Amino acid sequence: MNESPESPESFMCSISCEIMDDPVITGAGNTYDKTHIMKWFRTHNTDPLTNTKLSNKRLIPNNSLRSQILSWKQTVDASGLISLLSPKNPEIPKTLDKPDESKKDMNGQKKLVNLKNEIAKLNTCVEKYKRELGSQKAMNTNLTQEMNNVRSKAETEHKNYEALKSSLKSEFAMRQKWINEVFKLDAKCEDLKKNNDELNMMLSALRAECSARNAEVHTPLSLSLPLSLSLPPPSDEEIYARTQIVNRTNLIEAHNSCVDHCYK
Repeated sequence: MNESPESPESFMCSISCEIMDDPVITGAGNTYDKTHIMKWFRTHNTDPLTNTKLSNKRLIPNNSLRSQILSWKQTVDASGLISLLSPKNPEIPKTLDKPDESKKDMNGQKKLVNLKNEIAKLNTCVEKYKRELGSQKAMNTNLTQEMNNVRSKAETEHKNYEALKSSLKSEFAMRQKWINEVFKLDAKCEDLKKNNDELNMMLSALRAECSARNAEVHTPLSLSLPLSLSLPPPSDEEIYARTQIVNRTNLIEAHNSCVDHCYK
C-alpha cells in the first residue's frame, strides 16, 4: 500500500485484480473496491487478504487513494492508454509495443513501460489465483476422502453394534431361562420342605409309638411272679408293626438326606 502514485499497483483491488473505482478500508486495515468487498461480505465475515475474522463489516472510504486513482486515470486518459488495462485487452497491442520514434515522446514511453509492468502484475495475480484454486480443489478432494473414511468407519461401528446387540439379546434370553429354572427349583424345594415337615411329624409319632411298645415289652416282672415264668414270644402282629416302624424310619431318613442335598 506504500507504492508511489505513478505506480498503479496500490490502485488494484485484491479481489478483482482491477483498478478500484471506490476504494474503502475494512476493519483489518486493507483497501478494496467497494462493489467487490460488499459482494464478498454477503457470504463471508473475514478479510479476503488475511482471512482474519472481522467483528463488524463497517467500510471506511479511502478518499486519499481515490483522489490519486482519479488523478492517475486522467493522466492516462490524456494519452489514450487507459483501455489497455481492460480485461478484454490483456496484452499490449503491437502498435504500442514500440513508441513512435518520430515523436520521441519520453512521457509516453514511460507510461507504456508502466502499463507493461501492470499487465505483468495482472498476469501474476491471475497465476496466483489459479494456484489457490488448485489448492482448494486438492483440499476438497482430501475432505471428500476423509468423509468417505468416516462414513466407512461409521458403517463398521453400526454393524458391530448390531452384532453386539444380537449377542446381548441371546445372552439375556438364556439368563432369563436360567432364572425361570431357579424359580422352579425353589418351588420344588419348598414342596420337599413341606413333605419333609410332614414326614418328620409322622416319624415323631412313630417313634413315640415305638417307644410305648418297647416300654410295654420290657416292663419288669413283679416279684410275686414265680421265677420260672417267662415272657411269651411276640405275636406276628407285633413283629409286623416293628418291621413297618423300622422301614418307615429308614425311608424318612433317606428323604431327609435328599432334601439336605438339594439345599446344598
